[in-house]
Amino acid sequence: MEAPVILGMMYGLRRSEIAGLKWNAIDFEADTMTVKHTVVRNKTILAKDRTKNESSYRILPLNKEVKVYLQKLHARQAQDRLLLGMAYKGTDYVCRWPDGHAISCGYLSTAFRKLLIKNDLPLIRLHEGV
Repeated sequence: MEAPVILGMMYGLRRSEIAGLKWNAIDFEADTMTVKHTVVRNKTILAKDRTKNESSYRILPLNKEVKVYLQKLHARQAQDRLLLGMAYKGTDYVCRWPDGHAISCGYLSTAFRKLLIKNDLPLIRLHEGV
């Protein structure tokens, strides 16, 4: 939940935007993150190559701390890919399980709620922390 919480709290991304964020949307040279892809769940995971509406498509600046965090996450995921070999599910999603498969929006909501309850924090939605 670390990456989803950071992205939700720092950028106000909706859970579908967090689940749909791909590495090709992160530009470490320009220090930007482009929100252009979402993932929703309706019996199966459905990836969409567009956002909820036109105004949801946006380019956000990467702050220094998030950039460093994402670079470390990217390196860790590359190691996971090497360790798991053929068992690795090759996806380009930033927020994914160690074996590479996508994280569902439903999981993000449920796990975030449990995290708040466990730490005796107010119940808010993932993107309300900004």
